[in-house]
Amino acid sequence: MSETPRADAAWNNSSVGDISQLLALARQLERELAAKTAEVEALRENLKAEVGVTDELLRENEALRKDAERYRWLLDRIGATRIGGFFIADWPSTAADLMEGSVAGHLDAAIDAARKGK
Repeated sequence: MSETPRADAAWNNSSVGDISQLLALARQLERELAAKTAEVEALRENLKAEVGVTDELLRENEALRKDAERYRWLLDRIGATRIGGFFIADWPSTAADLMEGSVAGHLDAAIDAARKGK
């Protein structure tokens, strides 16, 4: 099978002196090529936009990861023990006795209040 079946059919059905069918086919193919080229360019632009969004999300994810690592580091330094997804105070000092519940819970509340401007 030929790679150009429409051109082959047009050539085989026309006489050597009558190339109008071939010209019409060439024009049609040019229009189809232009449409496909525009379609590819649009896809290329969409891909660039998607890559940009992905890059932005990766940067945001990295920033959030660093914040989480800082928070874990802080909790580790103030005497909180992680059990599963929770932090439990394990201070032997009176400061721990003044706080009811987990250190992480109090830190979360204090951070949330500070962020809200309270």
